[in-house]
Amino acid sequence: MVVREMEEVTRSDTLMMSKYSHLKQELLRCTDEMLTMESVRGCPCEDLREKIETNAFNLVVVGQFKRGKTSLINALLGADILPVAVVPLTSIVTIMTYGNALRIKVFFNDGRVSEIRPESLTEYVTEKGNPKNIKTVSEVVTTYPSPYLKDGMRLIDTPGVGSIYQHNTDVAYQYLPKSDAALFLLSVDQPMSKAELDFLKDVKEYSSKIFFLLNKADYFCEADLKESIDSSRGVLKDAMGADVKIFPVSAKLALDGKLADAKDMLQKSLLPQFSETLSAFLMEEKGKVLIISVANNLLRMISQARLEVGLEVKSLTTPLDELLIAPELIGRNPKEQKEIDYLMIKLDGTDNKGRLGANAILGGSLAAAKSAAQDAGSVFRHLQIGTLTETLETVGLAKKAGYTCVFSHRSGETEDSFLADIAVATNAGQLKTGAPARSERMAEYNQLLRIEEALGDRATFRGELRW
Repeated sequence: MVVREMEEVTRSDTLMMSKYSHLKQELLRCTDEMLTMESVRGCPCEDLREKIETNAFNLVVVGQFKRGKTSLINALLGADILPVAVVPLTSIVTIMTYGNALRIKVFFNDGRVSEIRPESLTEYVTEKGNPKNIKTVSEVVTTYPSPYLKDGMRLIDTPGVGSIYQHNTDVAYQYLPKSDAALFLLSVDQPMSKAELDFLKDVKEYSSKIFFLLNKADYFCEADLKESIDSSRGVLKDAMGADVKIFPVSAKLALDGKLADAKDMLQKSLLPQFSETLSAFLMEEKGKVLIISVANNLLRMISQARLEVGLEVKSLTTPLDELLIAPELIGRNPKEQKEIDYLMIKLDGTDNKGRLGANAILGGSLAAAKSAAQDAGSVFRHLQIGTLTETLETVGLAKKAGYTCVFSHRSGETEDSFLADIAVATNAGQLKTGAPARSERMAEYNQLLRIEEALGDRATFRGELRW
C-alpha cells in the first residue's frame, strides 16, 4: 500500500514537472517572439527571459514606513545583516540572494559596481548615510547562505511608503513591477492607513501572491492581539474582495531568539508558524507563481503595445480629415513648426514629417486644424483626388503654380511603397500612411493577439493562490 502511494505521488510529481517545463518553454517562445516585434521594443523581455531560465523569484517585502520590514528579513535569515533604526531608514532597494558567504555589492546608476564591507552598508542604503540617494545608488545585492535563498529565491527589502521622504515612496512603487510575490507588513501599534490601502492596490496589481503579516505581536496580550488581527482582517477583506490570512509575528523577538539560540523566545515570536507556511509555498507553489507573474508581465506589455498598434491601424482606416492627432498638438501654435514636427514624428513613428517641415502640406493641415489655429493663414491647400491620372495631372498643375506636393492616401488602403514610387516619379514628397504601412501593422496587431491568447492560458494556471 505504501509503495503504491509513493508510486502515485512520484507519477503525479513527474506530470507536474512535465507541465511546468512545458509552460516554461511556452513562455520562452512568447518572449522570444515579442523580442522580434517593433511595437514592443524597449520592453524588459530580455530580463523576463532570464527570470524564466534561472527561476529567479522576487519575494518583495513591502509596507508603510516603520512597520519592521528590514527586521523581518533579518529574522527570516537569522542574521543581523541589514541596518535598522527607530526612524525611517531604508532608502534603497536591497536584494538578498544565495551565496556561500556574506558579500555585499553596490550597483550605481552609471554602471559602477563596488564591493563593500558589511559595516559600511548603512552609508549606501539608509536615508541618513545616503540622503535622497545623493550617491546615485541603483540597488544593493547581498549574498548569504540561507536555505530560504536557494533555488533562485530573492528576498528584497524596499523602502517604506508614506514617510516624509518622497524618494523612498517613489523607489518602493517603482520596484513593484518586478515583484512575483509579496510580504505585506502591518503592525499592531498603528491601524491601517489610507496610504497603506492605496499602496496595497498597486501591490495587488503586480504580485501574484501576497502574504499578510502583523508585526510587533509581542506588544499586545493575547486578547488584544486577537482584536487587532480581526480588525485588520476586516479592512483587508474589503480591500482584497476576499478573506485573507494574517500571520502575527514579532520580528525583533524572532531575531533575538535565533541569535541567542533561545527556542522559547523564538516560539513566542510566532515566526515559526509563518516560516512553515513560507517554506511550503517555496517548495510547492513558487514555480507556478513565477509562471503566472511572468505571463502577467508580458500581458501588460502586450496590452500597451496592442493599444498603440490598434490606434495606428485605426488611423490608417480613418479619413485623414477626421484623424485625431496626439493630444499634445491641441492648442499648439501652428507657426511653431519645429515643435509640431517633433510631436507629429512621435505620432507617426517616422522622421519623414520632420524632413518635410513646413512644406508638408497635409501635415500642416492636420497640425493647424487640430491646434484650432485660425490665424495660420494660407499655409496649405488640401486636395482630394480620385484616380491616378487625376493625381498626376494635378501634381503637374500644382508645380507650375509654385506649390510643393506631398502624397498620402486618404484611407490608408494604398501601401507606402506604391506612394513612394509616385513621389519619386513626380519629384514630390510623401507623408506616410503608417509606420510601417497598414498591412504590416495589421499583421503585428494579429501577432500580439495570438501571443496574448497564449499567455492568457498561462496566466489562468493559477488556482486559488493569491491570498
